[in-house]
Amino acid sequence: MLAVRRLRSIAKMVSNAVVDSHLHVWRKANDAEFRPHPDHPPPENIQGDEDFLLSEMDNAGVQTAVLVQPIVYKFDHAYIGSLIKSKPARFVGMALANTSSGPDVAQQQMEAIVADGFRGVRVNPNLLTEGETLSGPTTRAVLRTAAKLDIPVAMFVQPVHFQDLKDVLATSPQTKVTARRRKITS
Repeated sequence: MLAVRRLRSIAKMVSNAVVDSHLHVWRKANDAEFRPHPDHPPPENIQGDEDFLLSEMDNAGVQTAVLVQPIVYKFDHAYIGSLIKSKPARFVGMALANTSSGPDVAQQQMEAIVADGFRGVRVNPNLLTEGETLSGPTTRAVLRTAAKLDIPVAMFVQPVHFQDLKDVLATSPQTKVTARRRKITS
């Protein structure tokens, strides 16, 4: 029932609105308040800050955007969290599940990000603990926790993950899941 109420509140907020369902936003690498992860600096040749994003949204007639946690901040959700809190009519947050430290950490992180206002979580199989597959215990914990918290999970997959995806989805049929096929570059 919580899911229905949440969907109705979102629908009221964005009825007849144009929603961009997947955007990344970040600040410059030298930003003192929200530092990027040392292994994932922001692109130098692509503007991605909040002011630029809002200007582009306004120019395109987009009222609301789903901000997907960028790899620039990895599992530090402070910047996206600050945006969804400061502009709740403009931004909805999709977190990045911390799948690199096992099931317990993933579950605790998801509970915290939902408490901070995020409305979904994304799983990137490339960030799983070394040796773990997409159908392993961490992803199963993410799916169970998402079902309990009544949030959707977006899976970021390549064809090599399809069987694991099918297997893990069978363990949590009540979880709302979307799959996005990741572009393979050579």
